[in-house]
Amino acid sequence: MLGDLLKGVRDTRRFENFHPASIVFGSALVPFTPGGPQCEIDSCPMTSLPGARKRYDWRRAAIGVLALVALLVVAALWQRAHPYSIETSTDIAASPTEVWGVLTDLDAYPDWSPTLDGFSGELTEGTEISFTDGDADVTATVLEVTPDREIRWESHAGIMGILDGERSFRLEELPDGGTRFTQSGLYRGVAVLFTTGSLHDETAPSFHELNAAVRERAELAQKD
Repeated sequence: MLGDLLKGVRDTRRFENFHPASIVFGSALVPFTPGGPQCEIDSCPMTSLPGARKRYDWRRAAIGVLALVALLVVAALWQRAHPYSIETSTDIAASPTEVWGVLTDLDAYPDWSPTLDGFSGELTEGTEISFTDGDADVTATVLEVTPDREIRWESHAGIMGILDGERSFRLEELPDGGTRFTQSGLYRGVAVLFTTGSLHDETAPSFHELNAAVRERAELAQKD
């Protein structure tokens, strides 16, 4: 090996390309060429030496990024077809008209609602409303308003497809003149895959809280 090294130094053509950081593989000297191709990181056991540059594999990185994007798209499509759903109901000793009056009086929510508050906007199909839901500020698009029957809106957390929520309040008249109030939520998007625990442990209980508050408010109004 030492003989090969000395021979390489004596060869003036190779000496022009010689560098102290040249790398020896077996008995073959691979000279350092400024600006030329360097030892590949996967095939060079001595890349820590000065002059042995690590060449970034942009093609491999691009393939990795594309694979990640494709995985997220597939996950989003699957999740949109299989939304996480919450549905809760309560029977109220008040007519659908009384319950509807409680739900649509947006200015009065701070007086009784434990979760929804600070409404602005109109409950008109196609318009936007803003409110707070717990600690979250929400802007939603009203999808349906059917008097004495249903209110439904849709909101997005950031970009559409990350976390989309559709929420509805439905009223059904009971044979005794009371009302079955059903509150439901459908949640879609990539983030749902990572937030099912929060939806189960926090969002679902908040639906039950609101149901109880609506029932109490409507039954008090019925007595008055």
